[in-house]
Formats: sequence, structure tokens, C-alpha cells
Amino acid sequence: MNTAVRKYALAAAAVTIAAAAVIHLVLFTVGPSAQLGANGRMAEVPMDTLPRAAVAFTPLDQPRSLPEFRITGDDGRTLSMADFRGRLVLLNLWATWCVPCRREMPSLDRLQAAFDGTDFDVVALSLDRNGASAVRRFYDEFAIVALDLYVAKSPTVTRALGVIGLPTTLLVDRTGRELGRVVGPAEWDSPEVKALVRRYLKQPVVKTAAYPHQPNAF
Repeated sequence: MNTAVRKYALAAAAVTIAAAAVIHLVLFTVGPSAQLGANGRMAEVPMDTLPRAAVAFTPLDQPRSLPEFRITGDDGRTLSMADFRGRLVLLNLWATWCVPCRREMPSLDRLQAAFDGTDFDVVALSLDRNGASAVRRFYDEFAIVALDLYVAKSPTVTRALGVIGLPTTLLVDRTGRELGRVVGPAEWDSPEVKALVRRYLKQPVVKTAAYPHQPNAF
């Protein structure tokens, strides 16, 4: 191989390596939350590859009204976020097949227990296709006792809420407006999270028409 050909081959190899590094950086910085899995389910957001900034709660500049959607409770009743009016809600979208979701669920259970008797609810909204039976088995296996059981009536709730990966957690004020969100798993019973919840619980209630009638809600 002459000198010119060798130089060209080395340059091509360097470009290939650099491109591979960029792809790896994008995949593991943005994470699989930006994609759907091959089976069409929401992608998981791994705990070990999630950027630190993504697990920090970032409040919105202005609270944002949420679309209306339907929830099935443990007793089979159909609910909506309007049923939680007057309460601060941590809305966690998860599934039993999502490994990071499974890991953080006990900390969500402990967070709910820590605020028992207050105007704060953790609404762990399952997207499991097998519905309440799959969630109930998970709750029994991991001794989840403080959280109520909720299942989404339709998987389209993720698109309506702009959720691209699981778990995703929204903090919702007493009038049904999103205050901010966390993409990916977190230690929900940490002192920092508890302080955040206490701070929002102390805020005065702002009267607003955040629950318009939407007959086509899913």
C-alpha cells in the first residue's frame, strides 16, 4: 500500500470512529426515552445512563393545563384529574415491565406514606396492557401499601402528555395544571423531594378554570 492510499485509509477510519462516538453519545445522553421500543411500547429511561440534569425537577415558567384523560381506579371506577381537584398530585407514568419504574416504585410508596393525611397524592398511573391484575401482582410482590392502584384507560395518554419514555413524573397543582416534570427515575423519598412537596403544599390555591368540559376525553 503506497503512502497516499495509507493516509486515505487512516483518515476514513478516523471519521468512522468519530461518527460512532457521536452516535454513542447521542444515544446515551438523550437516552432511549426519545424512541419507541421495537415492540411499540414506550422506551425505558435507564438509571445508569441518565444525565444528572434529567432527574432534577425543573419547574415550568408558567403552569400548564393538562388535557383531560380517563383513569381506572382499583375499584373499577372511572376517574379523571378533576377528581383530584384541590390536591397536589405527583403523576407518575410507569409500567410493570419497565425496569427503572420498578426500581423507583418503593420510593414513591414511601413518599406517599410520608405525606399521609395531607393534601398530597402520588398517582402512579400504570400503562400495563394487562391492566389492574398486573399492577396488583407487582404491588403484592414489592409490598406497595401506601399507593392506590390506577391504570390508564387508553395508552394515548402518553402522547397527549408529551411523554416519550418511562418513567415520567409530573407535578400537578391543585387546579390540575402541570408545574414541571422529571424524565427518568428518582429517589422520591429523598429529603430534597420532600422539601419540594412541602413548599408547593404551602402555596395558596389559585382559582382557575383548569378543568374544562371535554366530552372527547380519552
